[in-house]
Amino acid sequence: MNEGGTWRLVSDYTGAGDFLLSANRAFVGTPYGVQCLPYSHESLRDWKTDLGARAISVRAHGDRHILVTTLGGAFLLTREGDVVEELLSAEQYIHPALPVANGDLDPAGCDGAPESWDGDLLVATKTTLQRRSKWRSLDWEFDFRSVLGQSVSSVRLVNLLQMGSHFVAGVVDYDSGIGSVVTLEENGSITWTSDPGPISELFVAGKAVFVWCQTSYGKFETRMTRVDGHDIWHNEDMAGVGRVLSDGSLAMIVGSNESPEWDNWELRRVASNGKTEQTLEARGRSPVRPLERADGTLIFVGAAFHLDPSSSRVDYTNFLQLPQLSLFQHLVGIREQLPEYEVYVHKLPPESATLDLVYHGSGSYSLAEPFSLGNHVVFSDGKDIIGIET
Repeated sequence: MNEGGTWRLVSDYTGAGDFLLSANRAFVGTPYGVQCLPYSHESLRDWKTDLGARAISVRAHGDRHILVTTLGGAFLLTREGDVVEELLSAEQYIHPALPVANGDLDPAGCDGAPESWDGDLLVATKTTLQRRSKWRSLDWEFDFRSVLGQSVSSVRLVNLLQMGSHFVAGVVDYDSGIGSVVTLEENGSITWTSDPGPISELFVAGKAVFVWCQTSYGKFETRMTRVDGHDIWHNEDMAGVGRVLSDGSLAMIVGSNESPEWDNWELRRVASNGKTEQTLEARGRSPVRPLERADGTLIFVGAAFHLDPSSSRVDYTNFLQLPQLSLFQHLVGIREQLPEYEVYVHKLPPESATLDLVYHGSGSYSLAEPFSLGNHVVFSDGKDIIGIET
């Protein structure tokens, strides 16, 4: 790794899912478990820990531990690679384990384990959501098929949120892409479910408020909804991926797999009342949410196929899968070989009316959310971790 400018860290990373980068070392999920790569402190050793399955998430737990979710279980490790706790399952996990907080969370949610955590986890299998007390004992289990139908053999979890005393899950049938947003009480009982539809995004938008999108099957819409199911607003001309910003507005990367111009998605700034305040054309399609830096700068990643002049791509745009589905397939190993795309990183400074293209790379894909480290923006480019000075 170089100290300034652009740097690249080569690893065994799977190429999808959360990775963790501290001030002096990186922790990445691998096909066998987790790998640590020091890059700025000579006394730190590199290590690899075999957890027996493909990792789908590596998140921080305080300053001394990391929480790793694999297809086979959830593990709490020291930052030296020793396993402290483990939860194994006979069923395949499909989503990062969610540490259950005691009391209310900050509206923006949390990464890794919250400070008021006593060891309870929410874990998702191919058809169920389970709450595990103290890592091991099964507290309750919610069967997604009770909402989606008993014929469903496997689900894709769009996102899983804890919002005060409620849990909110966006879940779809893996085969059809049709599903619902479901709100559960702390004890696992259902309190609200949306009408069936092609759920494509779900994220926290405030205390007891979330945003969810539907894309495909002729749907292209976004709603802001309370945990009791009451809609605050409904926009029928917008869908994509997004996050809430520090001022309460939303940053949405908007695009559809059914649009002829699917190579170029848009960045939209949306007020808390649902009104679009700014629209800027971007390059590439995006499966991951944008990043807001401390100074208000927005960073997001897009990707597009290499142009093939001999083919008519408009003829088959309706058959292209969502970027979010591509991410899921690589995350859980359905498709381990990463495709070749053009990767773009965009920057929108505060009060700016134009996007800056700060990185363009060929021959890979970016399947992890970007984040800040000092004066660098860090993101994935295939199996490599890249930092660019901005």
